[in-house]
Amino acid sequence: MYVTFMMGNGLDVSLGLATRYEDFYPYFIKNASPDNYIRRELEKASGKQFETWSDLEKKLGEITAEIDGEDENQVNHFLEDMLEMVDYLTDYLTEEQNKFNADETVLKKKIMNAIRQVRVNDIENERELVKRIYAAHAEEEHYYCAITFNYTNCLDRMWDAVGDAIIENRVIRGVKYIDKLGTLLHIHGSIEEKALLLGVNDYTQILNETMREEPRVKRTMIKPWLNEEYGQNKIKKAKKLMDASSIICLYGLSIGDTDRMWWEYLGEWLLKGTNRILIIYNYEPGVPERNLVRTLNSKEKVKMNFLNQTGIEEDKKAEVMQRIIVRNNVGIVD
Repeated sequence: MYVTFMMGNGLDVSLGLATRYEDFYPYFIKNASPDNYIRRELEKASGKQFETWSDLEKKLGEITAEIDGEDENQVNHFLEDMLEMVDYLTDYLTEEQNKFNADETVLKKKIMNAIRQVRVNDIENERELVKRIYAAHAEEEHYYCAITFNYTNCLDRMWDAVGDAIIENRVIRGVKYIDKLGTLLHIHGSIEEKALLLGVNDYTQILNETMREEPRVKRTMIKPWLNEEYGQNKIKKAKKLMDASSIICLYGLSIGDTDRMWWEYLGEWLLKGTNRILIIYNYEPGVPERNLVRTLNSKEKVKMNFLNQTGIEEDKKAEVMQRIIVRNNVGIVD
């Protein structure tokens, strides 16, 4: 059985790194070229709060509407400005990554705790749902894998700290089963690869209709397009890993429009069998857990936000919703 964690920037933030968009914004504004078109447009929009990286990526697609797509000089200028932003993002994240110096023992404890938390739940029905999945795969080895959307090596260091250590050692009917860590995949590249994929989900999110069909624009702005051209088969590998998984956990991900292909694929994954469950570790400050109705309302909102991104037909959402668990992310990686 495979249990796969899909990790986002919330992981790095929980580890103490200043990797939010709001952290990067002043660095980019300070260092980018004065005539960088993206810089100028972001400064104009400074009154609007971009809460997530997805907000920024969506904005990049919107900025193209201000460009004369027939003017090759303007298009080239914009694409170079995109590359400059990625260069400065690489520099900034490298600085943040270098500040991360946690002890290997601490890192191992964090990932082992995250794995243990998959089966921990105060809600009896949700706990039993997870328990049934594990029971159905009891006579198998269990592999805990990860698909990270982050560019840093923080999760890699956590993975390395565990190494080949045994997660759990089980003996059933005289047969020994050993559970271990499995694949770790950087779906959007990494600092070490010198390949950071920043941009939109598909051509429809590039508002300039003249620009959106140009191969060089797609290569620069559309993450799945660049991922395919990168030639590392990362999308294929990620989908294969997801298909093999019985439980998928989302942690630190905003479920934004610019990664919609993954939410749509998760929807397809859920529809393929009733023996698959999704756990969403949600961060929503200000929702007091002492108030049951507010907690339930919050969980339903998270589920519906996810389901609306999947494109699942309305008549199928109710069944799928029963196999989505929403949990507070506090203490999961601790």
